[in-house]
Amino acid sequence: VSAQRIVNAYADRNKAGGRGEWVRYGSPGIVTRTTCGVGPVRALHEMNGVLYAVSGSGLYSIASNYVATNLAAGIVGTGPVSLANNGTQIMIVNGEFGWTYDATAGLAQATSVFFYAANTTDFFDDYFVFPRNDTNNFFHSDLLDGQGYVFDNFASAESDSDYIVAVKALGQFLYIFGTRTIEPWYDAGASDFPFRRYDGAAIKRGCIAPLTVNQIDTRLSFLGDDFRFYLLAGASLTPLSNPAIEQHWQKFDRADDAHCIPFNWDGHTFIYVVFPSANETWCVDTLTGRWHERESFDDQNRTIRWRANATAKAYGKTWIGDYLSGKVGTLDDTVFTEFDEPFTTELVTPNLSNGSRRGFMPALTLETQAGVGLNTGQGEDPKWVL
Repeated sequence: VSAQRIVNAYADRNKAGGRGEWVRYGSPGIVTRTTCGVGPVRALHEMNGVLYAVSGSGLYSIASNYVATNLAAGIVGTGPVSLANNGTQIMIVNGEFGWTYDATAGLAQATSVFFYAANTTDFFDDYFVFPRNDTNNFFHSDLLDGQGYVFDNFASAESDSDYIVAVKALGQFLYIFGTRTIEPWYDAGASDFPFRRYDGAAIKRGCIAPLTVNQIDTRLSFLGDDFRFYLLAGASLTPLSNPAIEQHWQKFDRADDAHCIPFNWDGHTFIYVVFPSANETWCVDTLTGRWHERESFDDQNRTIRWRANATAKAYGKTWIGDYLSGKVGTLDDTVFTEFDEPFTTELVTPNLSNGSRRGFMPALTLETQAGVGLNTGQGEDPKWVL
């Protein structure tokens, strides 16, 4: 019905008083700042003003002068991981195992028999909290200790008979995401188990992809079991996707491995939804509600999903990790490459119709802000072709 696309650009309302209600801006490029091993970059995380990266099986610190230091190795897998910190320890889970890192003990696997496989982790009221995969239970660590666990440090979400897939703290509540429901819990300070369910506040909507659960400003995002993309505030759900996009997503062979890359840029809050198995990246601008796509090129000049695989805010910059390598860079709207490789912007208009009658277009005006060509190399002789 609609052939329109916006690729590697985003729409914003025209605030300058010029022609047209909307203007399109090119997406920012990525300046390579450092390299952490061979990659892929599986997570970026800030603790106490220091940026950390999980790249390949290694954990790295990245200083403000862009020097990367290999701190440890042994983080199994290649897919995205979930991180949280308590100010001293970083907790890392990959869906099967868990590790803690601190400057004194280094990287150590959580070997307690009461630590279970978990898709995600978060820090809530001095505890690391986890979903126990393939059950309706979630569990927590000892107080301020990601290595300590006891047999009775778990509870169950029972508003429905679904499995828990993710946990996320927001304000005074800990949200327990299941395959069909979401339950908010709070810290009651009880001696047997510190958290209690907020009665009557269960939300009848599940999450299909655990790593799409992210905090976006004062809300949580997630991909629902109905293939709609939501923002959650309190007990209120706001769908951000539209039927056309949802129908497209439903055709994917796999969507449970999707993950999100959220960041603020130029007054906008963008949430990039990455579908690794489908090789696509979609983005919603929560300010305007408009969607666009991101695409990159691989080393054989084939179109692939956006190379961004992780993000974090540190040293006053927005950092991006590469899924094709161990490169880590920062967003910059004055460059037109990402990790030193070019990318293109594509704008496709909607179909134009004159009610099945012959139509005439006497003129076409394309208003753009022109760039400056280079003296030599790519861009030395730019042309418009119509």
